[in-house]
Amino acid sequence: MLCGQFFAEGCSVGIFLVAHFEKVWTKYCHSRSYKDVYLDAGHLSQTLLLNSTALGLRTWISAWFRDSEVSKFLNVSGGDVAPIFYISIGHGDKAAISPKLEGILRKINIK
Repeated sequence: MLCGQFFAEGCSVGIFLVAHFEKVWTKYCHSRSYKDVYLDAGHLSQTLLLNSTALGLRTWISAWFRDSEVSKFLNVSGGDVAPIFYISIGHGDKAAISPKLEGILRKINIK
C-alpha cells in the first residue's frame, strides 16, 4: 500500500489525509479550487509534524502510495474523494535510508 517505504514500518501512528473535492468545488466555484485542498493539507500536516517533533517523536510525510489500495482500506471511493497525504509518527530508528539500500551501498563501496 505504501510502496515499500521503510519509514512506515514500526511507526506508532499512521494518518492518511483524505480530500473531499466535491465540498471544495461547492464552496469555491472554480476549476482550480482543488489547490486549496493541498494548501490546507500542507498547513495541517506541517502543524502536526512540528508538534510531534517538539514532543521528541520522529515524523515522515509522503504522497507516494497506491491510491486504489488506500481508498479500499479506508472505504472511500468515487472521483471526488481521494487520499492525498500519509503522515507517519513514532520513535523510529533514526535511519536516513532503508537497511536494504544501506547494504547495497556498502557492497558497492567495498569493491
